[in-house]
Amino acid sequence: MYLAGYLNQKFPIDFGDEPKDKVCSAEIKIIIQHFCLETWALGNKKVGPKNPKNSTLIEYKKIFNVLEEDPELLPSYSPRNWNRSQFALRYLRRMLNDKNKNLTYTKSNPKALLHPKYFDQVINRYKSTNHIGSFLTFLNAFV
Repeated sequence: MYLAGYLNQKFPIDFGDEPKDKVCSAEIKIIIQHFCLETWALGNKKVGPKNPKNSTLIEYKKIFNVLEEDPELLPSYSPRNWNRSQFALRYLRRMLNDKNKNLTYTKSNPKALLHPKYFDQVINRYKSTNHIGSFLTFLNAFV
C-alpha cells in the first residue's frame, strides 16, 4: 500500500528556464526478474539439438531436458555446485555450440541471441506450451 502511494506521487523536475510549477510524471513499473536471460534463451527449441553430440550436453539433458520441460524449472547443478543461473549459462553455451560450432554466447557478447528470430522462437515456446511465463511478464512491462 505504501509503495503504491509512493509511485503515484508527482515529482517536480527543474527544467531550467521553465516555470517551477511544471511537473513531469511517469508510470513506474517494478519488474521482479527471478530468471536470468540465459534461462529464457533456453526456451528456443530450434537452437537445441534433439540428439546432442557433446557428452557434457548429453549429461545436462539427462538431468533436465530444456527442449521438453520448462526452462524456468531448471534446477541447480549439484555435481559442480552451480546455482540455476550458472547452470543455465553453461547449458545455453553447450546447446548453441553443439548445433553450430561457430555460434558462441557470453554475457559480454550476447550476439548469438540478438536476432529477432531467436526471440520469436522464445515467444512461440510460451504461446505453444505456457513455458517461460516470466519472459512474457517481462515483455509486457514495456508495452
